[in-house]
Amino acid sequence: MLTLRLFTALAGFGAAIGLWRIYRAAPENSKFRSLFCGLLTVLGTLAGARTGYVLAHSLYYSLHPEQVGQFWLGGFNAFGALAGAVLFTLLAAAVLRMRVLPTLDLASRMMLAMATFVWLGLWYEGVAYGQARPSGTFFTLPAPDETGMLVNRFPLQLIAAVSLLLLLGLMEHLTKLNRPGFRFALVGLGFSAHTLVFSIFRADPVSPIQGISSDGFFSLLSAVLFALLAVVLLLPASRKRDKMKPEESA
Repeated sequence: MLTLRLFTALAGFGAAIGLWRIYRAAPENSKFRSLFCGLLTVLGTLAGARTGYVLAHSLYYSLHPEQVGQFWLGGFNAFGALAGAVLFTLLAAAVLRMRVLPTLDLASRMMLAMATFVWLGLWYEGVAYGQARPSGTFFTLPAPDETGMLVNRFPLQLIAAVSLLLLLGLMEHLTKLNRPGFRFALVGLGFSAHTLVFSIFRADPVSPIQGISSDGFFSLLSAVLFALLAVVLLLPASRKRDKMKPEESA
């Protein structure tokens, strides 16, 4: 029997807001095409998130292969979701004959709502929780762990959700008039850097890679890739400005 989990409802609500933001920002002559692209991005996010989680827990799923497709039981990976979203957005741009960089910019508008509501959903799921604190300590809230036990904790998920909302909102505001693709790169960099910072304060067990937590490893790798993309996108603009400057007299 399928049961609706709060995490699923919140993630779905975030996706709906993201699609609405895409529809509002799309040009009048391509609103429905852009909305269809957004739907494919959501599909890629779900597929990538589930694939990333299964790969991260390959031993368990090798023993329980029938559960691989049972995504309603829970189990998603943030950076698998990010990779799937980017891949499906690129495929959508190719199929719908849309320009790649502006399409990536448009799809990045989904990040703000989806990532914020996912953080709130993690609070309910007992994932990415903060350190336990004594009862009566200032600024603590009850939060479950992976076993479902409620403990007063530092409200890591709530602070992460609010701070990410503000950070990505600011980045969207600062990239209104930038060259195509730069908003996508900066939003991706902001999301990755934010995840890297908050991975340090997580109290839940996370599998390590090269001695650091897997979410810290992939957030650092993702941040580097997005930063490199931002630099590459800015270089042509810098060269163009240099060419437009008058030559200095000898």
